[in-house]
Amino acid sequence: MNFMKEFHRDGEVVKDINRTFVTLIPKVGKLETIKDYRPISLVGSMYKILAKVLANRLRKKMNVIIGESQMAFVKGRQIIDSFVIAEEVIHKSKHEKEGGLLVKLDFEKAYNSVDHSFHDFMMEGMGFGIKWRGWMRECTSTPLVSELVNGRATAQFGLENGLRQGDPLSPFLFNIVVEGLNCLLKKATNMGLIEGERFDEDKVHISHLQFADDTILFIKPRMDYLMNAKRLLRCFELVSGLKINFHKSRVARVGIVKAEESARWATTFKCKTTSLPITYLGFPLRGKPGSKMFWNSLVDRIEKRLAPWKREFLSKGGTLVLIKAVISSMPTYFLFIFKIPVGWPKESRSSKGIFCGVMVFLKERLMR
Repeated sequence: MNFMKEFHRDGEVVKDINRTFVTLIPKVGKLETIKDYRPISLVGSMYKILAKVLANRLRKKMNVIIGESQMAFVKGRQIIDSFVIAEEVIHKSKHEKEGGLLVKLDFEKAYNSVDHSFHDFMMEGMGFGIKWRGWMRECTSTPLVSELVNGRATAQFGLENGLRQGDPLSPFLFNIVVEGLNCLLKKATNMGLIEGERFDEDKVHISHLQFADDTILFIKPRMDYLMNAKRLLRCFELVSGLKINFHKSRVARVGIVKAEESARWATTFKCKTTSLPITYLGFPLRGKPGSKMFWNSLVDRIEKRLAPWKREFLSKGGTLVLIKAVISSMPTYFLFIFKIPVGWPKESRSSKGIFCGVMVFLKERLMR
């Protein structure tokens, strides 16, 4: 295609190709403010072809430029890896004298607040050439955006910050940005400003795990470590634009740490306390898969997913799509890690059995 050749030669995207509509998707059931919506970009097909080609080239180098703590969108790494490592770290903390703290961070409007200049700075530090950096600046900084309000487009405006959700490049570019946080945390750990968990005779030091914007910190329960971590997060916010929403972040105690101490640490972070098990990447971290309640929570999640759908508004074809594309993946996800307990009915102990159980449940709810 000619426009691909022109982009490669000139490093510029034709404005008409890079126009975008943005629609707002509800994030929560109760909608009160604009923060309760998630902006999704409806990117044009011509630009998407270009972005997909660049994303495929970028994907091949992600395992070289992205640190080992990041598991998202990197070939050879899986979401399950983050969960299994987190389980091992917590298990070790529980059996140590001083215990530990788990800080689950929540980024506020992560994709929408990325600073373009910091993104370019990170790419330069990783060794990207002028041409590649220019291509990325052109793709992220030049789009003209129109909001869709009640089906009608508003006047166009440019993007000063942020990455478009819906752009094939965005997940990889976001990984490059949050790699800055990984570098800061590793530097602080090596300098003794933060202490996590050590394995293999102190050869492996784990202070944090990342999956895209899902980040958890493992910190020893000392005030100086927590204050250093908070200062570091504030510095990262100032340079990258990624702000931590401490109201949604949580601090959980691990091992012998007392509840009163945990509350004091949480006050330092200006966030709330919680207790294990907590949900991490869709899995219950430090849950008890041998109990019936653990698996009953899976049924509760399915019911919650079905709640917005009304039976009278779904055709049988639509119901089948809902089952195959959405609901059937939920038990599969759990079975990647957890084994169904013996206490469940015999016919439900196999993966086939649990699928049958889910399908019967759905048939009763949606297809009667």
